[in-house]
Amino acid sequence: MAYKSSRSKCWVADYTIEKVDGTKERKRKFGFKTKRDAQDYEVKHSDIEVFIDAPLFGDLFDEFLENKKNVVRNSTLRRNKSVIENHLRPALNDFEVDKLNNRLVIKFRNELLDKGLSNSRINNCIALLKETYNYAKPIYGLTADPFINIKKLRVKTSNIDFFTLEEFKKFISKVDDIVYNAFFKVLYYCGLRKGEALTLNWQDIDFRNRKISINKSVTQKVKGLRYFIDEPKNASSNRTVSMDKNTIESLKELKTLQKENYPNFSNTFFVFSVDNPLSETTITNKFEKYCKEAGVKRIRIHDLRHSHASLLINNGASPVLVAKRLGHNDIRMTLNTYSHLYQEKEDTIIDIINELE
Repeated sequence: MAYKSSRSKCWVADYTIEKVDGTKERKRKFGFKTKRDAQDYEVKHSDIEVFIDAPLFGDLFDEFLENKKNVVRNSTLRRNKSVIENHLRPALNDFEVDKLNNRLVIKFRNELLDKGLSNSRINNCIALLKETYNYAKPIYGLTADPFINIKKLRVKTSNIDFFTLEEFKKFISKVDDIVYNAFFKVLYYCGLRKGEALTLNWQDIDFRNRKISINKSVTQKVKGLRYFIDEPKNASSNRTVSMDKNTIESLKELKTLQKENYPNFSNTFFVFSVDNPLSETTITNKFEKYCKEAGVKRIRIHDLRHSHASLLINNGASPVLVAKRLGHNDIRMTLNTYSHLYQEKEDTIIDIINELE
C-alpha cells in the first residue's frame, strides 16, 4: 500500500514479495514523487495483486492532458486545458474520482448554470468531464457510469446567413483595400475557413494550375503568443481547391504589390500580411465598415463560407462536391448544415417534373 512519508514528504511503495521458501517478506521503496509512481512500482515488483486507488481529479486532469498531447491538435489541447482550468478543476480538483455519481454530475452542471455559462459551454464542460472519467475507467477499475441519463442541454441553433452573389458583388465593390479585397474573395469564392486563409503563404498559391493548397490553420489569442499555426481542423481539411478568375487576378495584383514593397520578397510570406497573420479584430472592423458602406446586411465573417456553399448548391453542386471543397470530414455534416438549401433544390426538381406531365 502506497503512503506519504511524514518525514521526507515523498511517497513510499509498501508491498510484499513471496520468497523461494514460501515465506513472505515486506518491502519498502522510498522517494517517489507521486502516489501513482509508488503504486506502479508496487504492481511491478510485488507477487501479490495490488489494487491501485483511484486518484483525485486534480491528478487525473494532469494525467489526462499529458496523455492527449500526442493525440489531438495543439489548439484542441489548449481548449481542453482552458475548460479544465477554468471550470472543472476549481470544482473537482480535490474530489476522489471513484466517488463521482449521477447526482454530483447534475449538481456540478447546475452550478455552471448558476454562474451564467451558456448551454453550449456547459455541454462542452460535461463532455470533457465524461471523457476524462472514461479515460480513468480501465486504468483504475471504475465500473460506475455517473453520466447515465445526463442529456445535453438544449442549444439554440444559430441561423445560417449568407450573401447572395449580387449582395457579395455590391459588398466587394466597396472594398478598396487590395489586401482585404483578395482576402474576402478567397473566403467567398473558395470557401476557406478564416483561419485557413490567414495562414496561406504564396507557396500555397499555384497560379499555373489555378489551385490553392490548404494545409494549416491559425489560432489567435493564445496566451503568451499573438498567434499559433496548427494543423487544419481535420484530415479532410488538408485539401486543394480551384480558384476562379476573379480571385486569381486579385491575388496576382496583391503579389505584385508585395514584390514592389519588399525587396526581400519570399514565397514564404503570408499572402495577406507578410510577417504575421491579419488581426481578427481588424478583419471584423473592416468587414463591418464595408458592409455598412455597401448597404448590405451584416453577416458573420464565417458566413462567407456558408455563402460559398449556398452559391455551389444553388448552381447544382452535389453534396459530395460541396463537402470535399469545404473540407468536411463527413458528408452528413454538409447535409445537416445545408439541408434546407437542398430541400429548395428538391422543390425545383418537382416543379420541372410537373411541367413535363
